This record gives sequence, C-alpha cells and structure tokens, in this order.
Amino acid sequence: MSNHILLVLFLFIFKPIFGQLTGKQDSAALTVLFKASYAFQFPSMDLAKRFGNNSNICSEGEIKFASNFTLGVKGAFIFGKQVREDSILKGIATSQGYHIDKGGELATVYNDERGFTVMTTVGKIFPIFKSNANSGPCVQFGAGMLRHKIRYDWRQSDLPQLSKELLKGYDRLTYGPAIEVFAGYMYLSENRLINFFGGVEYTMAWTKNRRGYNYDTMQYDTVLRKDALLGIRAGWILSVYRKEKKEFFYY
Repeated sequence: MSNHILLVLFLFIFKPIFGQLTGKQDSAALTVLFKASYAFQFPSMDLAKRFGNNSNICSEGEIKFASNFTLGVKGAFIFGKQVREDSILKGIATSQGYHIDKGGELATVYNDERGFTVMTTVGKIFPIFKSNANSGPCVQFGAGMLRHKIRYDWRQSDLPQLSKELLKGYDRLTYGPAIEVFAGYMYLSENRLINFFGGVEYTMAWTKNRRGYNYDTMQYDTVLRKDALLGIRAGWILSVYRKEKKEFFYY
C-alpha cells in the first residue's frame, strides 16, 4: 500500500517536469509572479572585513510578459551572526569584555549583522523545451540599494552608555547604491502547483558610513566602500496568469 502511495506522489510532483521533454507545443503567457526565496551569501571586498557569511530572505513581485521578459521589484532581509569588527565596544567595556549597567551589574553585549536590499529588476527567460515556453534558464539584473549595520543586544540590562543616540557612534550604519545579477533556472508548471527557481546571485554596492563619526576611533569616517555578496538562492513561486486561447483548425 505504501509503495502505491509513493508512486502516486512521485507522478503528481514530477509528471509536469517530465512533460517538458515530450508533448505538444506550449506558448508563453503573461504572468504575475510572487516569489519567496532564501539565499546563503558569502561577503567579499570591504564587507568581508566587517561580516562573515550571512542568510538572506527575499520577497519579490514580478510581471512576466508573453515575450518572456520580466520586470519586478524585490526586497531582501539580511541577517548573520558573524561580526568580524567585534572590538568596537572595547573602549567602554571591562578588561573581561563585560559592560557595567545602570545598577552596577555586569552585562554582556551581543552583536550580529542586520541589513536589507531593495531592487527594481529586469530579466529574461530562455525556454529550451517546446512543451513549456514559460520555463527555462533565466537571467535577471537589478538596481537599487544595499544597507547594513552592526546590531547590538544586551537583553534586559540598562546600559546608558549605549543609549539610542550614543549607539549611532558604534553601529556602523552603512548604505549606498547597488547592482545585482542573477543567473539560474525558473520552472513554471502548467498546473500552477509546482513553480520554483534557483541559481547564483551576485550583489555589488558602493556604500559609505552614514553616521559620519565613530566614537571608538574618535575619527570621521567618509571613505567610500565597495561591498559585495555572492550567494546561492532558491525559492518558490506563486503564479497568477491567464493563458491565451488555443485555436484549432480542421481540414
């Protein structure tokens, strides 16, 4: 019995994919796509000096035209636990790395990475199977902004030396214009149930410290940075579309 259930599930999931190899010719259609994806990213250039590897969760709205060109907007949340510039608060901590809270108790301050990107995108799908003209290798180019900073957390402690205003001198808030390129594969099934994409993504940004002055170094920071991220992204797609009517001719 269990073998029969597995066989039914296998056919339900993979039959639309195998159908690309055989079957009648399909036509591309105007489609609205809603994407949700995850990427694991590796920083490089100046960003690698501040942070280690990070995770990225992205949501995207996109229009795929009948020509298989795409146009969309996307936003991604960046987060990670690896902060390489971990001595910024050393000057206001004890020799053991603790901080003194308002009540005179020792407190531990944790740090992690937070950031986001906002992009407008344009892309193209290159169908390789006649039976599914809406799927195939794809490329996408984006332009927008990259923003990141060091997030500090000290749980329930009250640290006046890290008040909301003073924290601005330590969090290294940084942002600037960015471009992005993605290359991968997109699959949109005819039954609309199995839609996914995956590939490699590269982001390049020209950023600057927007706080201007760092309290730990007691210096102004106006240097133009080059921040880059290389990631592997995979996601699920919700598609909303109306296929063109098919005409049949009888002789």
